[in-house]
Amino acid sequence: MFKSVVVYRFCKPLELGAREIAQNLKAKCFTPPAPTEAGRCGFVPPAEQIDSELLSELNPLRFLRQVDGRWVVALRQAVRKVKPAELQKAIQKRAEEIGKREARPVLRREREQIKQEVLIDLLPHAFPEEKTALAYITPRTGLLIVEASGHNGAELFLSALREATQNLPVAMPQMSRNTAQEMMSWLKNGIPAGFRLGLHAEFRSEHDGSCRVTLNNEDPTDDNAQGYREGGYEVAVLALETDDGAAGIDFRLTDELLIKQIKPQYKSDDIYGIEEDEANGLSGAFDAELVLFAGILDGVWQGLVEAFGGYYEEQEPATWKPKEADLLLVGDSVEEPAEDPLYEDAAELVKSCDSISMSFMQRKLRIGYNRAALLVVELERRGVVSPPDESGQRSTALLVRAEEMIDAAI
Repeated sequence: MFKSVVVYRFCKPLELGAREIAQNLKAKCFTPPAPTEAGRCGFVPPAEQIDSELLSELNPLRFLRQVDGRWVVALRQAVRKVKPAELQKAIQKRAEEIGKREARPVLRREREQIKQEVLIDLLPHAFPEEKTALAYITPRTGLLIVEASGHNGAELFLSALREATQNLPVAMPQMSRNTAQEMMSWLKNGIPAGFRLGLHAEFRSEHDGSCRVTLNNEDPTDDNAQGYREGGYEVAVLALETDDGAAGIDFRLTDELLIKQIKPQYKSDDIYGIEEDEANGLSGAFDAELVLFAGILDGVWQGLVEAFGGYYEEQEPATWKPKEADLLLVGDSVEEPAEDPLYEDAAELVKSCDSISMSFMQRKLRIGYNRAALLVVELERRGVVSPPDESGQRSTALLVRAEEMIDAAI
């Protein structure tokens, strides 16, 4: 789902609610670039394949999808790319024509002008390449997760989202300890609990940042890497794995806290026994996969924050509780799916528990993770269980006691 992510923390809660943001997202929905435009970007409904021509006619609530307490948005970017060889050939041809006609050489500055003119001529014939990136806001943790391989891609998404939210008070998180130095200490003293070391590392000279050494498919703690660990280098990138068995991810962590080249350790259809009808269509499969991935990433991020000594000067993310009206966004954002035949069994099951989790539901009902995730989301939507707290647990005790009091009164 997410190959690389950039994590931001909220400095203060969002002022707009989910419904207001959804309206603004629709107002800035994606439209294909004009023939003379190099590119264009805009928002589209997450988890839905819809023609660009129809986006402006959709219900605004479909542009912001609420899944397990997270607000999911999707940004589509279309870029017209002229092949470099084709561009250079056209520039050379036009320069030769000018030189022959005016009997003079064409110098560098004029060639740059020719390049712009040629691009204008070639762009209408270049087919726009489209790609869609996801991001999600988690009010209960105060984090914004953006799908991007670097700061430039993430900033493009932030810029568009900032317009839709009217104010996006986020910042890159800073840790108490120097990340590069701390990762070097992991190689010398051991990897933090909850993680395993992968077979990739990149070292950067402390004196010359452009001097880098890459170890691929090698253990960065063995004797071959000793010179880099002790010879004036610091860690720029380190491959890590979550130590959670099947339900985890492999990734590369940079000293800028970018989480890149994410590879799941799980396969939903193999590990969790997913049946084809459990996904409940494209949107249902999307919701379940997001619940699984985001839950794992929450644990990874919390583990990294602890490993780096916490946030710098207690710059904890600002959390908030969404408006009550926004909690209805799940049902409004898409057409209601058919009720799962196991829903009543799930509702009865939670009455005997103080709290539940996805794995609990999966184990008790003998179903796959995707189906369990969808059932829990539906239980929350109907008010049977509470939204997840900071640890991801959902309380049922108060709801069950209230039901018992009503039954006693009757």
